Amino acid sequence: MSAFVVIGCVVTAVAVRVSILTGSGARALTLKEVQEDGAAPAYGIEDRAGRPLAAFLERLELEVSPRSMWQGHTPDRMIPSLARVLGESEERIAASFFPDAVDGCIQVDSWPLDERTASRLQDWIEGVAEFERDEARFLPGMWVEKIEGGSYPYRLLWVPTLLLSSQTRSAAGITNRPIAWTRWLADGLDVARHGERELSVAERDKMRSDVWRALIPSGYTKALRDVPADRALALADLLRAEGVREHQVKLVSERERVQPSGSFPVLGRWGFHREEQDQPEAYSGLERLCDKLLAQPEWEFLAGMGGAYTFRRENPVHRRATSYYLSSAPSCEAPVVRSTLDLDLQFFTRRVLEELAAEHDPAVAMAIAIELESGAVLAIDGISKYQSSGFAPLHHAFTPGSTMKLVTMASALEAGVVRPDEMIDVGQGKFVLREGRSSRTISEAEGSAVGLTSAAYCLARSSNAGLTQIGLRLDDDYFHSRLRALGYDQKPDSGLGGEERGRIPSLPWSRLYSQASISFGHEMFTSLWQHAQGLASLVRGGEFKPLKIVSHVRWNSEPFPISQDFPVRAFSSETCNTLRGMMELGAREGTGRHFWRDDIEMGTKTGTAEKVPGELCLHVWGEFMDRCVEQGRVPLSKEQKALRGQRNGHRTCYTSSMAVFGRRRDLPDAPEVFVLVVVDEPRGKEKFGSKVAGPSAMRILDEALGLTRDGLAPGPDPVNGFSLVGAAPLGGWDQPWIRGRN
Repeated sequence: MSAFVVIGCVVTAVAVRVSILTGSGARALTLKEVQEDGAAPAYGIEDRAGRPLAAFLERLELEVSPRSMWQGHTPDRMIPSLARVLGESEERIAASFFPDAVDGCIQVDSWPLDERTASRLQDWIEGVAEFERDEARFLPGMWVEKIEGGSYPYRLLWVPTLLLSSQTRSAAGITNRPIAWTRWLADGLDVARHGERELSVAERDKMRSDVWRALIPSGYTKALRDVPADRALALADLLRAEGVREHQVKLVSERERVQPSGSFPVLGRWGFHREEQDQPEAYSGLERLCDKLLAQPEWEFLAGMGGAYTFRRENPVHRRATSYYLSSAPSCEAPVVRSTLDLDLQFFTRRVLEELAAEHDPAVAMAIAIELESGAVLAIDGISKYQSSGFAPLHHAFTPGSTMKLVTMASALEAGVVRPDEMIDVGQGKFVLREGRSSRTISEAEGSAVGLTSAAYCLARSSNAGLTQIGLRLDDDYFHSRLRALGYDQKPDSGLGGEERGRIPSLPWSRLYSQASISFGHEMFTSLWQHAQGLASLVRGGEFKPLKIVSHVRWNSEPFPISQDFPVRAFSSETCNTLRGMMELGAREGTGRHFWRDDIEMGTKTGTAEKVPGELCLHVWGEFMDRCVEQGRVPLSKEQKALRGQRNGHRTCYTSSMAVFGRRRDLPDAPEVFVLVVVDEPRGKEKFGSKVAGPSAMRILDEALGLTRDGLAPGPDPVNGFSLVGAAPLGGWDQPWIRGRN
């Protein structure tokens, strides 16, 4: 509204003629009442604690049509005046008001000149006798230049501040308005290029317009950004005194999107991504979600609450018509969207992923932390070693591996085809599956269970053979329906944009291959958001809830909750309680035993998926795509096929992951948190989920539960009950004022 108020003040300042002349000989004025509306209130975004994540910054900008401006005004008169009023140098004003000029000179590229036309132009510039309809007038600031090696040998150049100056105009004998001079120039250039020709009034107007389009290509430019509000009145007075029309120079209020607490991918971006756009818009991330949220019908009333001011002005409007201020109304309070993100945890998650990437050199690393009961996303981030067009947690599809065994076990428990204490023979590192006359060998990872093992231990020790046998007990239609009930093979509809739907094989499928592979997390793809949404529903107790990242809209100091889909019962609470017990067993004695903590009620499931030889290695693909971007070309499908199976010096490619839930034992009423970390194709010394993704997942869980602050555990309690945080070297992450944290 700052610019809006300035405009109102301008109108007030010039309303000195408040009475209409009625005496003899006076011109009677007809006044028309006009109301101008301001923009709708600009919304903001904040984190769960009310700290600002994004806001609009209003600013004044000077929009200029150089072509229109300089046909009717004189540079050596306007540029010094504008520089004085705006507090800028004359050099900067000249450069911004002549955006086509380089070092003050404009090159007329739209007129390729042959030798004959170039000669005629040069003769006209020098004022030779051939054009004796006018006196010989040498024109300073315009010349013809020879080009070496071009398709046309000559081009025209000119210096607008010199050719359009009052001195040049006076020397040519044209002392009236500048428009007469610019028309004379256009007429002369046309004759020099095309010879004398008869033109109608309309044709002559079009010819002059075409000439000036060539001489000044820019029909529009933002000459100055961030015009100080305290100079706006003086600028308006100057433009009015000089008769500068709105289509020539206009002071406008613009809104720039800023992210005061720092920028991270989940916030998204604003910009131009469609040809028909005339204003930037949010097209990804939380910005996109909030923008679409406030565009819904229940918030339409905000469009009419942007403030307004009313005035009377002369009708018809003359060039020097006066406006008379009547009244104004301020805009309403801007709405603020409250997100579920925790700013501190978001920064910490980013830090953890960067450190993980430095140690393990993955193609992609992603993490998400969720408040389990509500489904609120506390932090989410992803980083990629290679150029990517989307937000990895929504855009990147990966093979989940053994974390998918949670879904297989839950489906089998729900169907009643397995008991936790049932003993299953998983072989001695390899197990042969048989289906009719066909067979398939299932291999185990290092350290997996062997021999006769309980079903619960099959999950805790991540036995491929055990979960495959359990998964094959399920009817394929039922198994497929359980996957769909948890959101797999369908877009999550997060509202953040750029989503992948993932993929599971369509029915009918091969039981020995598709169903067996899915049972231990292969032959399917999912995104981080989608997988976390499904697993969290199981750990929560069986109610499927779409993850949410916004909670309410605050307007006029009142919260308006955002409607959420009702939870849908996908699995029974009995099944999910049993599954949680198996995850606790996995954390205590299974693949997550290195992370067991007595101070946390917790459960884990690790995942390590080895890519089959025919799959595409992300490192190979990423390096190839980066080369294509550098070369400015699109890869061919045959090139992509040729890359399959290549490992670029590495024998194998893995996807490592870990899912963990936890609640502090000393705070039984505190929320339970679920964390999922996925690391696609680590190239360090380690490959297993417990070694690659596990440490990072536990660090994020500890931070989310308040057991650490910036990764540091509270120290002893030496003074008056206040706990000190352990010392750490200073750096960007230890200086919150640098990153905008409160």
